[in-house]
Amino acid sequence: PCLMDGKRTRAQLLRDEIIEATAKLVAEHGMDFPMRILADNLNTWPNAIYGHFPSKLLLQEAAANYIIDDVFCSDAVSDIVAREEPWQDKFRTLARLLFDCARAHPGLGRLQTYYGVGGSSGSFNLVGTLVSLGMKQGLPERRAAILVQSAIVYIVTLGDMAAHYDSDEADM
Repeated sequence: PCLMDGKRTRAQLLRDEIIEATAKLVAEHGMDFPMRILADNLNTWPNAIYGHFPSKLLLQEAAANYIIDDVFCSDAVSDIVAREEPWQDKFRTLARLLFDCARAHPGLGRLQTYYGVGGSSGSFNLVGTLVSLGMKQGLPERRAAILVQSAIVYIVTLGDMAAHYDSDEADM
């Protein structure tokens, strides 16, 4: 039941609904949005959101995973890997997807770098795919993984810079 002021209670909010609203907000305002804006968008109070996510950082992590999963758990990665083209072109295409994702969601890159790439199933899918591409070229698994992790941190940092400065100069 709603309280007199018409705001939704914690029990009326769904965790997935909060994550989806957060992802939309991130695309508009970046990861550093005020919780009050999210609460207003959901017609609730910040405390009702904190009932589902004990901290803003945990909510941001869930939103980052949702965003990355949307990009990299689709058939896009499989389709790119299946192409008949050199591995470098596949790597560039996957890197561009990651860059565009970070650019469209300011702060996402910093958050993924903080948590470590591979925190979500989508980013894990991307990391595994890129490591496999490196191994097919003769790199030992550990070296391929280190190179991929370094490249991803670099790519998401560029995406964050491009989002922050909103210019084509920071483009990949």
